[in-house]
Amino acid sequence: MIGLRLGGTELRLYFSFLTFNALLFLSGSRTALLFYAAAAVHEAAHILAAYFFGQHLRSVEFRGTGIIMEAEKNCGAPVFHGAAVLMAGPAVNLLMWLISSAAGASDKWAEINLGLCLYNLLPYCQLDGGAAISLLICGSPYEREIGDLLLFVKMAVSAALFILTIAVDSSLLILFAVSVFLLLGDIK
Repeated sequence: MIGLRLGGTELRLYFSFLTFNALLFLSGSRTALLFYAAAAVHEAAHILAAYFFGQHLRSVEFRGTGIIMEAEKNCGAPVFHGAAVLMAGPAVNLLMWLISSAAGASDKWAEINLGLCLYNLLPYCQLDGGAAISLLICGSPYEREIGDLLLFVKMAVSAALFILTIAVDSSLLILFAVSVFLLLGDIK
């Protein structure tokens, strides 16, 4: 890991991020550039939403599973603010998909935005969907039961991807590997 402080924000770059980028460029430079543009729009939406709710970034981590931003904790802020910041990224990717699909723009741009939206809504803690679920159930009397149910769902997703990789298409191996990596990151 390489660390750097920029103003009041700590930046961390992990080897897995560099590996992901190398694999991304194997798909072609046009696809990689479209992905970076969609990811930049996604992260900008998080930053703008955080700024709107008066939050400041403490750290930004660049990992193979995505970019993880941590804002300053404000115990007095409503849970809705945190959930809105988390959902801003997927929401803007969904909006980009809708606009580009309606306008008949690049199919690849629309696909990448929809893919980023759906990926980030998965219930893994490192992703926006899982982080939002964790935020919303924290302190709930059913927090443990919901956590156990989500763990089962994540294991089922990994198992389904494994079966599909073996039975249908070996190119799904990367998705299976990412699901296992995310699952292991969620197990405490």
